Amino acid sequence: MRHVLLVLLLLLTVPFTACIDTGSDGGNRPPTAVIRYDGPLMTGKTIWFYSDQSSDPDGDQLSYHWSFGDGATWPTRNTRVYHQYQDPGTYTVTLVVSDGELTDKTTVEITIAESPNRRPDAHIDEVGMVFLDEDSRTVDVRFDGTASSDPDGDEMWYTWDFDDETDLNGDGVGWNDAEASGSVVHHTFNETGDFNVTLTVTDGELNDTARSVVYVRWPTPKADLESQNHGALGFEIWIHNVTRTVPLEDVKYYIVRDGQEVASGNVTDSGDDVVYRDDDLDGNLSSEDNIGVGTSVAQAGDDFILTYGPNEMAGETRGGADAEIGRTTLPE
Repeated sequence: MRHVLLVLLLLLTVPFTACIDTGSDGGNRPPTAVIRYDGPLMTGKTIWFYSDQSSDPDGDQLSYHWSFGDGATWPTRNTRVYHQYQDPGTYTVTLVVSDGELTDKTTVEITIAESPNRRPDAHIDEVGMVFLDEDSRTVDVRFDGTASSDPDGDEMWYTWDFDDETDLNGDGVGWNDAEASGSVVHHTFNETGDFNVTLTVTDGELNDTARSVVYVRWPTPKADLESQNHGALGFEIWIHNVTRTVPLEDVKYYIVRDGQEVASGNVTDSGDDVVYRDDDLDGNLSSEDNIGVGTSVAQAGDDFILTYGPNEMAGETRGGADAEIGRTTLPE
């Protein structure tokens, strides 16, 4: 009889045990995200954020993704990160914890007050357009940040990034590296392009940035123009001593009379009035090429001007102006 009762008790407890068993089938359970932080809640001050109280019931390794509410983020496997806010206000800090499959998210609001310290003001003297040397194919550019200031008179430190895609800090991008320090620095460019130079000035707590675009170009070609008058047949302009060949599609002509433009156009599509004779058929402005100019558009005493104005040098980079290659006054 005792054996029968023991069997009955075992049968009753088996389904009950199965009902209360959690996770015994190996299923993954989500982690729990917890935020804590410390540090002065003021602009320019370092605040430390911790995820060390986050946990995973299965003991899985966790990764953390922080968003600080001002656009900055920080993915990491470390349980401690830091952040500085540059502007006062209320920010929502978000932590997403992942075990590789499941995630949990938590948020906290923090209010940042204005620091008694005032932010410095960064300033870069404009450089504008510079030209590569024909021989070295480089150009050394001086950058001046001495007009930067601090309203509290604090000592300032200067760092520069020259947008040349050199990844010095190993974060995978080349536009945020401290490539030079000091209020006045030099940098050598070895290719053409539009480079966004950034100066960051800090007083040790707060910082400010200034940006300036440097346009690195090949120098404008120069040439000597010689003109001849052929009477009713018009004028002939000979091109000598071209310093650098450039595509004809980037070369324009202007005919100026008494300071006023009377005709202009690209030398390759100017029609019967102005005909460019590409003697070597290379499609470039070259020495000993010549241009025929009809009397319907030009007369003796007019100035005939060739200019260089490719797309990369037009518009805002040169204020719409072409760079002069050479000119001649059409003779009697």
